[in-house]
Amino acid sequence: MTVEQDQMLLVEDEIQVLKRRISYLEEFEMNVAQEYGMQSEEIDSPAILQKAKEMVWSSDGPSQEMKDKAVQTAVDLDSLYKLRCSLSELQRARAVLHLQAGRQAPANNQFRSTIDASRFWVVIIGIDAYRQLPLQGCVFDAITMKKYFNDLGVPKHRIRLLLGRLDGSMHDSLFPSRENIIKTLHDIRDNPLIEKGDSIIIYFSGHGSHYFCSNYFYEIAGGSAHLGSVEAICPADRDELDREGNLISDISDRELNTIISLIRDTKGDNITLILDCCHSGSATRGMSLVACPSRLRDLPPVSNRRESVLHSADTSLQKYLPGAPSVLAENWSPDMTSHVVLAACREFEFAREVRRDDGNVAGIFTDALVTALRSGLGDRATYVELCSTLRVSMAPFQIPAVAGRKKDSLLWYHQV
Repeated sequence: MTVEQDQMLLVEDEIQVLKRRISYLEEFEMNVAQEYGMQSEEIDSPAILQKAKEMVWSSDGPSQEMKDKAVQTAVDLDSLYKLRCSLSELQRARAVLHLQAGRQAPANNQFRSTIDASRFWVVIIGIDAYRQLPLQGCVFDAITMKKYFNDLGVPKHRIRLLLGRLDGSMHDSLFPSRENIIKTLHDIRDNPLIEKGDSIIIYFSGHGSHYFCSNYFYEIAGGSAHLGSVEAICPADRDELDREGNLISDISDRELNTIISLIRDTKGDNITLILDCCHSGSATRGMSLVACPSRLRDLPPVSNRRESVLHSADTSLQKYLPGAPSVLAENWSPDMTSHVVLAACREFEFAREVRRDDGNVAGIFTDALVTALRSGLGDRATYVELCSTLRVSMAPFQIPAVAGRKKDSLLWYHQV
């Protein structure tokens, strides 16, 4: 056993001890929130502690007994805060150790995992072949992810690979056109072999874009539908003409979210969406890629048809499932109970691909992700902890993000 492995075991033991202490105090915090009338979907820990402190400070409010109770409550909540800080530091140390172990491992070191991947279903999409600003590392990323899942033990027939190679054919049934991507995702919902509770992973590496909501909704007094943006992933044939002569649109986050929610309804909510792209397309118009040390993975909106991305989504959803919720609703909101999403960067940042020391071009995010997973981190870490690890290894280039109700679940929702 190496020194790094010894250190990882010690750190892991300390983390588990802290988690048990934190779990007890978090239950206490939840009860305090309910007592103070401050319960919500996500507990506001600083606000609850502040409330307890205010009760202590009050000179003419609660009785001395209640003040004494508030003092103890504040002390316990402060202890919870300090324990969380300690846990964060240990998780950061563990992340560094895992990355060191992963990078120092011999090239021929066999990857081992305790995860049972027999109930995994994986869709992997990698696109280099864009007419506008082609990429170089997305197909490599996709193949790297496929190899990881193969080595994890996912049966080969349960991995669907859609590759947009620079020399590929748009007429191939596995070419990642808009139609093929959408059909592949709906096939998950319709596949009778996929049982409820199976782990479903959807991975995308390619360009992303975004559209302002003000392109679809009028600004009205007291309204908010026109605020914000619609994010999108870009299929390989975006901005080409379809059979009817219409420009092929991107796949909006609203369409993607709705499809995943429909999958959840029949297959359960053990769904992971991984996106190695970014969504700040309008901010890169005119940017010289020659002058950039790395290539950015985003594109401006589909030309002259910004409104088409949502209308295309609505039409497509009704084709596959008549009566599906409309993405054009002014009060539309994402369903984050259906899946966990791991994103290469925050919504206002850029996802990059770079040339590695071995000469291959790869996404910074996917490269860091696979390194972390192959280090053994994936066997014990939650999605949040994995994201923390990636933030250490990817800084200062981009900051990955994680979201979803079940983001504190163990990776791939496996059971220890």
